[in-house]
Amino acid sequence: MNSISASKDQLTDSLHQLAANWNSAKDVWNDTARQDFEKDFWTEFETTTTASIGKLQELIDTLAQAEREMP
Repeated sequence: MNSISASKDQLTDSLHQLAANWNSAKDVWNDTARQDFEKDFWTEFETTTTASIGKLQELIDTLAQAEREMP
């Protein structure tokens, strides 16, 4: 389970770093291509990745509960 938790933490950190970089890029890249990229790719990527992090946390919680309940 530690491996799953570490992977979740790494994914979370990576998403935060990428989001920070994306926000910095938006400050200097403000044209139709950027807006299209954000609409067509970034928004879905961020939403899907955030949902995946949530599902990993659910898995971690379920495994922890199963370990506690094992005789």
